[in-house]
Amino acid sequence: MSRSVRISHTPPEPEERLALLRSLELLSTLDDQALKRLLKEEHVQWVEVAAGESVLREGDPSDCMYFVARGRFGILQRQPSGADQLLREVGTGQPIGELGLLLDQPRSASATALRRSLVVKLGRAAFDRLIEREPSVLFPLSQRIAARLATIRPDSPLDAPAGTLVVAASPSVDLSRLWSQLAPVLTRHGARCLSMAELIQASGNSGELEPWRATRWVEAEARAGRPVFVLGDDWAAAQVLAPDIDRTLVVADATARVGIGPFESQFAELRQQGVPASLDLVLLHPAGCKLPRGTAAWLDRIQPARHHHLRIGHQRDLERLARVVIGKATGLALGGGGARAFAHIGAIRALQEADFPIDIIAGTNVGAVVGAQLALGWDPNRMAEENRRAWPRMGSDLAVPFVSLLGDRRLRKSMKRMFGDIAIEDLWLGFRCATVDLSWCHLVSKKRGPLHEWARASASIPGIHPPVVSGGRLYVDGGLIENVPIRLLREAGAGTMIAIDASPFRRQTVDERIDEAPAGIDFLLRRVPVIGGGFPGILSLIYRSLSVAQQSQREEHRAISDLYIEPPVDRFGVTDYDHIQKIIEFGYEETKRRLEQDGVPTVA
Repeated sequence: MSRSVRISHTPPEPEERLALLRSLELLSTLDDQALKRLLKEEHVQWVEVAAGESVLREGDPSDCMYFVARGRFGILQRQPSGADQLLREVGTGQPIGELGLLLDQPRSASATALRRSLVVKLGRAAFDRLIEREPSVLFPLSQRIAARLATIRPDSPLDAPAGTLVVAASPSVDLSRLWSQLAPVLTRHGARCLSMAELIQASGNSGELEPWRATRWVEAEARAGRPVFVLGDDWAAAQVLAPDIDRTLVVADATARVGIGPFESQFAELRQQGVPASLDLVLLHPAGCKLPRGTAAWLDRIQPARHHHLRIGHQRDLERLARVVIGKATGLALGGGGARAFAHIGAIRALQEADFPIDIIAGTNVGAVVGAQLALGWDPNRMAEENRRAWPRMGSDLAVPFVSLLGDRRLRKSMKRMFGDIAIEDLWLGFRCATVDLSWCHLVSKKRGPLHEWARASASIPGIHPPVVSGGRLYVDGGLIENVPIRLLREAGAGTMIAIDASPFRRQTVDERIDEAPAGIDFLLRRVPVIGGGFPGILSLIYRSLSVAQQSQREEHRAISDLYIEPPVDRFGVTDYDHIQKIIEFGYEETKRRLEQDGVPTVA
């Protein structure tokens, strides 16, 4: 690659600090005189923060706050397992630690620099004087806090990166060709796409790459609604810019030796410093590739934040990549419901007929099985055929009921026959398989590992099917905690979301003449009818009990979905596998009706 770009490491001059203060979100109401007074405050400091350094630590007293003058921070919260969860990202112009300072409470999370950053530190004394002299600051501050409290949930989407650097893992990758195809698609979505030389010119540099000046221009563009993508056509300059830009998209030849050249050690060093990965890996496959293989080796070595599969010359793959990296990915959440969940196949057919693109899938129970089939590239006809063959005899796999009513021999065999040795990470579409870890009692989003094993775990209703054992832990149906896994879509970065709920609520009562639960002999002698106004059987009772948590989630799920569809399949039982085709048709008709009534959701 060319090395003609000159690189400068000159920091911003002190006189530019006033301009930086003007760009800060919460200080937008102040005039220049007020900002100059703030600059002279004894307890106002300008602090350079290296990637991996923390300005706030969870549990510490709140004695100051920060404004991000440039850079990006991750807000991390320690989980019971000991791991840190990334709650959100904070970019240029935004405050950090303002809530703890205002309420005088210990820090609820840590703030770690994701790249080299510059912050303005306000001690408590300076903050109090600012509020006393300029009370107008309280209005945007209160708005900011209210907005943050409304979205500080695990399912809140992370902000899209302001800038993305696109580079090749090795000289053998034809990056120029890919860029010529990808850039027009990104531009249609509102992005600015530039070469390294164009970035230098646009950011006002005089022939030299000054990372702080370039990223400041990038952040300004992003605040105006134009995320920036930069072609790393100069390898030396790209390595310098990578630590100062929000995300790096590395394109690698999937058939080549595993590795991403000089960027590998650079990002490995950041990982050692505790910086969450800001690298996306694109694996480029031949046009005729049927299914990716060997993705695990790339993920183990590179440890990217996300990975994407792209076939050369496939426009749909290119469109999907563009939507995902610009933060406009579409998501489909497929809920559980046993046999009722085959309504998803009909819903998928209706969505495809309406040309709604699907980038990321999250599934629970049978919804996970159907979602995996969609992520593999199966069409609805093949889904219907394969599931009609696999499921009707599932209920005959009786077992001695120590662990469950049914055994797992048929389910295990069916999942293995469907999915073979395919790994989740080798699927064309992003896929999240929802299952519950009974050992730790929490929802797990499986995005790696044997597809047949985790699809079986998600389909294993506790009490009906035995749990899947893996690594000394027990895994069962994800519907135990979240039957329609919309939260997993949000965590995966989906913007526009459609949810299919195959377990519609129906009030279930028993005959008023029944005043106590009948014994088993009463059913055998037909003294009491099962369901139909009589008393529900054991399968219905187990599944009904597992659905209790879902009722409290349903309204929230409707609110955060762009389209929430409930096919009227409550007339079918959870084990009515002999009626798969009828259930599929109900899913198709209801989804088609809702798309005609409400319109196809816009890809935002």
